[in-house]
Amino acid sequence: QPSRVSALALMAERCCVDPGKLHQTLKNTVFKGATDDELLALVVTANTYQLNPLLKEMYAFPKKGGGITPMVGIDGWLKIANRQPNFDGINVEVYGEDKTPTHATCEIFLKDRAHSVKITEYFEECKRNTDPWNQMPRRMLRNKVIIQTIRVAFGIGGIHDEDEAQDISMRETSGRVVGETANPFGSFTEAETEPAADQKKKPASRTKPAASVVEEPQAEPEPQEDGDKRILAFFEGCTVQRSPDGADKAWKCWRVKFTRADGDGVEEAATFSATIGATVDSLEGGEPIVLELTEGKKGNVIASLELSGSGKELELS
Repeated sequence: QPSRVSALALMAERCCVDPGKLHQTLKNTVFKGATDDELLALVVTANTYQLNPLLKEMYAFPKKGGGITPMVGIDGWLKIANRQPNFDGINVEVYGEDKTPTHATCEIFLKDRAHSVKITEYFEECKRNTDPWNQMPRRMLRNKVIIQTIRVAFGIGGIHDEDEAQDISMRETSGRVVGETANPFGSFTEAETEPAADQKKKPASRTKPAASVVEEPQAEPEPQEDGDKRILAFFEGCTVQRSPDGADKAWKCWRVKFTRADGDGVEEAATFSATIGATVDSLEGGEPIVLELTEGKKGNVIASLELSGSGKELELS
C-alpha cells in the first residue's frame, strides 16, 4: 500500500519549507496557542481550500473560553473563488449616499449554470462597533457580501470571517434569557416581575431601545475586606439576563450555577463581566472550574472564573 503523507507535510510541500520548521513557525505565529489536535484541524482545513496561513489567508481565532475557530480573511475567500473551475466573474454594488451604506449586492457568474448567484447584505444587520466598520463601512460591507456569496455559490463550509469567528467565541450556550429586572444583583433567583421600589418612582425612559447589549461590563461592587474566596467547583449551568428596553444603560448579567467540589447542593453567583461571561458560555455541565468569589451587597459576585485542568486535585491560594 502506498504510504500516506501527513497533512503538515502536504502544506510544507506547497509552501516549500521543512515540515518540522513549518510546525514550529505555525505554532509561534498565525496558529499560536493551538494544541496539536487543533493545529492538525487547522492544517487540514487550510489544505482543503489550498490556503497559505503564512500569507495571512487563514488564522486561528482564539475562543474566549478556550479552543480556536478557523478564520479566513477576504484575500483567502477570493482565492477560493478564483480557484473554482466554474467561476466566471463577480460583480459587487454598494448602495447608499455619503459614507454610510444601506446595503450591498454581490453577483457571481458560473460557467455551468444558467443563472448567477446573487446575494444582498444590509448594513444595519452587519455593522459592528469596531475600528474597521467605523472607518471603512463601505469596504467592510462589500467584503461581507462577497464572502456570503462565495459561500452560497460554491458550498463553502467549516471556515468563517472575523465577525463570525467573534460571534462563535461569544455565543451563549445557555440559550435561555430570564426575565428582566432593574437590578440584576437584587436576587439570585428568577428575575423579579415587579420593579424595585426606587425604580417605580423613576419615569420610564423615552430613549430608543438599544439594538444590542454593549460588551463593556457594568461596574461590579467593590470587594470587601477578607471577602475574597477561591474555590474548586463543578459547573452546573448558566442563565443570562439583559437590561430591559428603555434602560438608562444596557447591561448583561450571567448567573452561574455550580456545585462545590467539597460540598453538596447547587449554589449561584453572578457577574456583569463580558470576559467571564465568554468563559461561562463555552462550558458544559459537570466541567471542573475555579471560582474566585467576592461578597457583594446582595450575594456572591464572581471576580474570576476559569476551567480547571483536573477536578480531583488543585492547590489553591
